[in-house]
Amino acid sequence: MENLIKLIDSTIWPFTILVMFFLLRKPLKAMLPFVENVKYKDFEVKFRKNLEEVRAEVEEAGIELKPSSKDNEEINQLLEISPSSVVV
Repeated sequence: MENLIKLIDSTIWPFTILVMFFLLRKPLKAMLPFVENVKYKDFEVKFRKNLEEVRAEVEEAGIELKPSSKDNEEINQLLEISPSSVVV
């Protein structure tokens, strides 16, 4: 029994990481073309463009950036019903 617990204890983190990569593989694959640099220790990911550069490109293209009022209405309704669920 004790050996089984040691085996589970030593394999749970690698298994958890594999499951996370499996669940997040599509979003990670979509972000991959924008990654410029990746470090391992103290994990750091550097992207090719920062938010301000992307915002400037969008404004140059004539696209208007506005938060969706529908989202705000839904959040306000949820806030009235259950404030704790809005935080989640």
